[in-house]
Amino acid sequence: MKSHEERLSAIFKTVVDGIITIDDKGIIDSFNPSAEKLFGYQADEVIGHNVKMLMPEQHGSQHNSYINHYIKTKEAKVIGKSRELIGRRKDGAKFPFLLAVNEMSVGGKVMFAGVIHDLSNESFQRQLLNAITEAQTSLSLRSDFKKIFDRLLEQLLKLTESEYGFIGEIHSNESHQAYLKTHAITDISWNEETSEFYQQGAADGLEFTNLKSLFGEVITTKGVVIANDPYNDPRRTGLPEGHPALNAFLGIPFFDGEEIIGMVGIANRQGGYNDELVSKLNPFLITCSNLLVTLNSDKQKQINEASLRESEARGRAILEGAIEAIITIDHKGSIEEVNPATETIFYYSPSELIGKNVKMLMPEPYSSQHDSYLTNYLTTGKAKVIGSGREVIGKRKDGSTFPMELAVNHISVGNRNLFTGVIRDITEQKVNAEQLSALNNDLSLRLAELAEMNQINGLLNEMGTFFQLAETQEELYKILKKYCLKIFNNDVGGYYQLVTKNLLEESIS
Repeated sequence: MKSHEERLSAIFKTVVDGIITIDDKGIIDSFNPSAEKLFGYQADEVIGHNVKMLMPEQHGSQHNSYINHYIKTKEAKVIGKSRELIGRRKDGAKFPFLLAVNEMSVGGKVMFAGVIHDLSNESFQRQLLNAITEAQTSLSLRSDFKKIFDRLLEQLLKLTESEYGFIGEIHSNESHQAYLKTHAITDISWNEETSEFYQQGAADGLEFTNLKSLFGEVITTKGVVIANDPYNDPRRTGLPEGHPALNAFLGIPFFDGEEIIGMVGIANRQGGYNDELVSKLNPFLITCSNLLVTLNSDKQKQINEASLRESEARGRAILEGAIEAIITIDHKGSIEEVNPATETIFYYSPSELIGKNVKMLMPEPYSSQHDSYLTNYLTTGKAKVIGSGREVIGKRKDGSTFPMELAVNHISVGNRNLFTGVIRDITEQKVNAEQLSALNNDLSLRLAELAEMNQINGLLNEMGTFFQLAETQEELYKILKKYCLKIFNNDVGGYYQLVTKNLLEESIS
């Protein structure tokens, strides 16, 4: 018998679950070591007291009525069954546990034995998993990031039984000084001024720059900060007047690789914070890190896309507004893109050109030789036209030909070889050059005829002197015009050639 009692006593003392026995009035009779660890009380602090002291008020106030009802009716609501309940520790913290209660008789007295299995870890992990899963689902659907962070903070506070907190990102200003910008923060405003500050800034993120603080310690040390006695913590710099009480604080950084990118801060958990909780929150921190990385990646993508659209718009404006024809072809010579000036110069509409070989815009023999130029360049890398400008002959839709300047450049887009040609119609330039040449010849003849005349020679010498003094083409032209009028004063034909047709003026200007 003694051996049996010893075995039961050993089990009672060493079993992992808490075991509590009470009498028919709810008074605690025994309290094993596991129950001490679970509730934070020593056995002598609870034995002789009603068991309802281990329950939150809403449950404790009803406990005695449960026992009385069972003793009178033998109708079991809890007795002989297992159910999940909430317990209250000595420090006031609440936790979930699984309770199994059985009736027993000891010396003719009705007693009840309760076996208590702590569900804190299972409940914590389950809630944590739900929070992470919800955030990841919202992220995959590209939901509003602000709402995702707000929901994460809400779940974090519930999970850790904290009163208030924040989730923030760490930035650097122009002076490379770190500061915190919130993505989610509890509204703890305590007056009209702080309420207005919160309402105006919370949506876009509140910024905090004072790093001589508990949260600043997280940023500067890149480490966890646990302050369970903030008012006596040397890292604390004080709170503004009216700020809600800060009884405990936990700040945890999270990283992208080796770089600290953000942190979470929570406050006022009953009983304070510890390293065990920090370790449990690691999956939550990884989720916050992934969320921030994705957020910044999306922002950068939007910036890049906007920049690309702006660049394309500028390029399109240049292309559309250019007076030169700009034609893009592939490695086979097929036209892929033309600008409006191409139609002006060649008379073909874009739809008549795109998909056709560019050689249709060249007369023979250039037309039949064009494809071999491309093949030779792509095979050997030796350029005859590509990368340089030269004068060639173009052919319009009506069959007419014209002189043009052609500059061709090779570009690579992905794995594709493309060529862009810039074409300037130099017909007018050629005509002007011919007319100027003719004018110079005519002027030379007239000067030769006047060479024998002394008066003309004097004028020419005088004109030559002024030519030497002229500093600009404009001055040169004015001098030339002045003396030509004197020389050809009675020569209507000469006046008509130089002034009325305006050819000399045009060549000089």
